[in-house]
Amino acid sequence: MSLGVLLEMTNIPKVGFDIRDISRVFFHQFNVSLAGVYDIQLTELASRKDGQQKKYLSGLARCIDQDVSNGDPDKVRWLNPANAKDLRFYQKFGHAPYWIMKRVEIFPSLFDVYNTKLSRLDSACWLRLAEQESEQRVHDAKRKSKKRAEKKSWGPEVFWDDQQKQTAKDAWKESIMLNALMGDIDIGNDDQ
Repeated sequence: MSLGVLLEMTNIPKVGFDIRDISRVFFHQFNVSLAGVYDIQLTELASRKDGQQKKYLSGLARCIDQDVSNGDPDKVRWLNPANAKDLRFYQKFGHAPYWIMKRVEIFPSLFDVYNTKLSRLDSACWLRLAEQESEQRVHDAKRKSKKRAEKKSWGPEVFWDDQQKQTAKDAWKESIMLNALMGDIDIGNDDQ
């Protein structure tokens, strides 16, 4: 199985941080359309509590600083990378630039933090929105034009526009009720 096929498979979850540029490169240079990708930047945005601003995106360094515990081995290596060989991927992927190895190694820790926050029933709508918006980023990357620079720091409107946010929540509730009526979900068992 080739790497391109793996990247296009929807049933194998993958994570990345701000996948817009890498999606564009994969599509336009290698004819690979990413699938099954969670954009950690969007899961962070989705995991913010109600009342926190959700218009502006956070950068990778800020996410690591705020959300990964100081005792996490990946964060320790992120903060104190005295030797690139300390990175787990060094032996297999020694040809990859150091800064890429450093970024990729922390992705699982970051995604775990946000996925845990969003896995509660009362937050599942936000996880689904982050997944949908990640798919939208991949789709948008297939176009030749780029977003204006100032809008690149904005989160998707569905996260901060009150009307779109309410419409998305209502659609989520309708799908839950429909699934419950069809027997797919038991809404009486709240595992919070």
